[in-house]
Amino acid sequence: GALVATKAKAAMRSVDGGGASMALTCLLAAGGYLFGRPMAIELHWLWMAFGSLCMAALAVLQYVRMRDVRRRDDDLSALLDAVPHLLFFKDTSFRYQALNSEFERTFGIDVHASLGMTDKELFGPEIYDRFVAQDKELFASGQARTFDQELVAHGQVRNIRVRKRPVF
Repeated sequence: GALVATKAKAAMRSVDGGGASMALTCLLAAGGYLFGRPMAIELHWLWMAFGSLCMAALAVLQYVRMRDVRRRDDDLSALLDAVPHLLFFKDTSFRYQALNSEFERTFGIDVHASLGMTDKELFGPEIYDRFVAQDKELFASGQARTFDQELVAHGQVRNIRVRKRPVF
């Protein structure tokens, strides 16, 4: 009973952020109290079957939700890749969350392998320090800024102009 309740609560939390998990917890607790007694063995098994059915339904809901998220990610990737300029998104920890294929062509960096990495991992500590300083300034101001950058790509020094804008 407790294992079913724990798994059901975890599944509900991942589906709706926790709102329905409280209701499910109360329902499971009441059911365990009412039906978990030895004199109601048949009802206990019925309750276990109900819990399993709830978990299966939650798994289906989570699958549908993840499929929709993947579809949106694919749409965003297609849009980013259609632009012939370097496009990227970083989070507040300065980790890349999205890169377009122009990044791969320009710097020879595998876009999918780079997700979650920082500039230190991709370009080295010197560039990381410079970019983090710029990004911190950008986040503090909340305004779009243009920076001229010098980077090495395929063994050649490239001068690029970067337009960054914080998205909150």
